[in-house]
This record gives sequence, C-alpha cells and structure tokens, in this order.
Amino acid sequence: MIRSTLNLVLILRNVNCILLAALAAMISAGCGVNPAKLPPAPVQNPLPTPVDNTIPAVDPVDEQAPEPQEQQQAVEPRLFIANLNGPNVTSYVNPSTVNGNIAPDTNLQGAQTQLNQPIDILVNSAGQLLVANVRANSVTTYDDAATANGNLAPDGNVQGAATQLLSPVSLAMNTSEDLLFVANLGGTDDIQVFANTTQASFNGNLAPTRTISSAALNNIFAPGINFGANDDLYVANRGAAQVLVFANASSINGTVEPTRIITSTVFVDIDDVFIDGNDNMFLVDFTGFIYTFRNASTLNGAVEPDLTLQVPPAVALLSIAVDSNDTGYITDAGNDAVYSYDNISSLNGALAPDRTIQGDNTQLRTPSRLFLVE
Repeated sequence: MIRSTLNLVLILRNVNCILLAALAAMISAGCGVNPAKLPPAPVQNPLPTPVDNTIPAVDPVDEQAPEPQEQQQAVEPRLFIANLNGPNVTSYVNPSTVNGNIAPDTNLQGAQTQLNQPIDILVNSAGQLLVANVRANSVTTYDDAATANGNLAPDGNVQGAATQLLSPVSLAMNTSEDLLFVANLGGTDDIQVFANTTQASFNGNLAPTRTISSAALNNIFAPGINFGANDDLYVANRGAAQVLVFANASSINGTVEPTRIITSTVFVDIDDVFIDGNDNMFLVDFTGFIYTFRNASTLNGAVEPDLTLQVPPAVALLSIAVDSNDTGYITDAGNDAVYSYDNISSLNGALAPDRTIQGDNTQLRTPSRLFLVE
C-alpha cells in the first residue's frame, strides 16, 4: 500500500511527470522512487431564548425591559484535509491538540459524495465546503462544512464542458467578493474564476466568470495557489521553479503577465505557497523542506529564504497552512501523515514535528491539501 501510494505522488525527479500515477487515464508518464532512500514513517450550546422580563408598570411611567443583545458563538478551529486516495475529506476540531492515531471528527466518504480524487478543499463565507475533484473535473459543494460527514451527497456539483475545469488541483477564495479561483493542471495551465459560490446557482455545467492565463504559467504541476495581502494571488509555479504573483487578481481577466516573479536557488520541487497574517511566505518543497520568507508583499526577483525548516520524517510534502497562533500544518502524502509545528515562522534547521497525525484510525489516504477554519 505504501509503495503504491508513493508511486502516485513522488514526482520530484521528472518535471514532466504528473502528480499522481492514479491519473493514468489522463497522464502517460510514471514516477519512481527508491524506497531505500526514504526515511521510515513516524509511527452550541444554543443561546437560551431571551425571556421577556418586562415588569408591568404600576404607575404612569412607561418602563421597558432592555432588549437582549445579540451574542455570537466563537468558531471552533477546524482543520480540513483532502485525501486523494480515500477518496475522502476528513476534519479535526482544535487541530493544534491532535496527536497520534486519532480518528477524525468528520469523514466525508462514500459513493454518494461524488468525491473522485479530492485534491483541495476550502470553506467559503457561508460555511460551505468546496472540494476540487481532480479526476472528475469538478468542484462539489456541501452546505455545512462542519457537519459534512459520511456518505453525504453534495448540494452542488460544478461539472461539464462549459466549466473549463481540466484536472482542477488547487483552490483559493476571495471571501469578501465570493470569488473562487481554480488552478487547472490539464490543458493550458490556467486559472478559472467563478463568482457567487454561496448561491444555489453555483451548480451544474457553469461557465467561469473569468479566465487568468499567462505564458509564465509553465507546467504549474499541481500548484498551490493562495491569496496574500491586497488581493495578491500567489502561485507555486513548480515547472519553472518560481512563485508568480498576480496583483489585483479579483479583477484581471485574459492573458496577463504576473506582477512579480520570485525566484531562489532553493526552488526545486515547490508544491505549495502560503502567506500568513504577518506577511510571511511559506514554500513547501516536496522533498522535505519548508522555506520561510519575511515580507512576502515586497518580494520580487531572486531572493533567499530567511529560514529553512527540514522535516525529518518527510517523504512527499504537498501543502501547508498556518494558523493565527503560528502553528503550521503540513501534509505528507508519502507517509499518510499531517505534521504540526508550533511557532513555525521562527523555526530553522532539522526539527521533528511537535505533533503527528498518522495511523489507520486517522483515515488519511494520500493527504494532499488542507484548509484551516478559525
């Protein structure tokens, strides 16, 4: 099982290899790995209904009880994980406390889900779970992300020729404008933009609102795309060993040139890029490294990382997300694991994870990308 999983994901030795051997119907190249060189795997309450405490007036004075003030429940931190070969989507509440062979709080899986090699996920402003299914060329929607569990049919399924989805591999969202960005692996390596994902109309054979294409998008190769500050869209352009930045991404359309192109001598097998709230840029290298760059919004041209974290148990790192407390979560598709590090923006050198989610109970099956709700 481990060997077959590695054959699906270990793509670093050949830029022309596609991320997954499981996509054989679409991809003819295969990728190999020498197992001898791989390290061993690590092991609401609802608010009470306001009671009308108005005391009947006993004199001519008109006294009214104060209106109850609206209270908001805090959102539970939750980590969503797309498992390519489940195929399933799992989630953990309070993920910074999860360690070991722990069953997920939710596991979306089964024929009715229409999940078909789910590779990326996100949650929109309406609390809906959106899933990119690379083999089905679709984006499926489940109306309540926190309760999406079991063999649950989607509430929406964007799929068909008009969608221009060709092996969709990564998602990013402009939440305030309700715009979904979908990076295609197939075809011309472009990015499709869909509007109104929170509406019931986000369903069926729906054409994108806009298409972003560029000659610089060179074999983006299962890229991670994520937003930084000021509507900057960052793309891990693995085929060219670059990070591309498109400014004002929510308004551009057609063939455009990136506003910035970030290069580095360490960029070899970059698979994901993430910008945290402190303008730190994290780059995931497939072979086991996390590169941290300060002041992401100012980076351009040739740069070197401020910090390099080596993940000792890593086999095939694919993605990263960092929460507001500076805890980083990293998927390892080769080890069927998710690693977490505290204070990740300050880490340098070879360091073991603070916590590892791994084991049969986790239902992790080639974990690809993840998404944090806080």
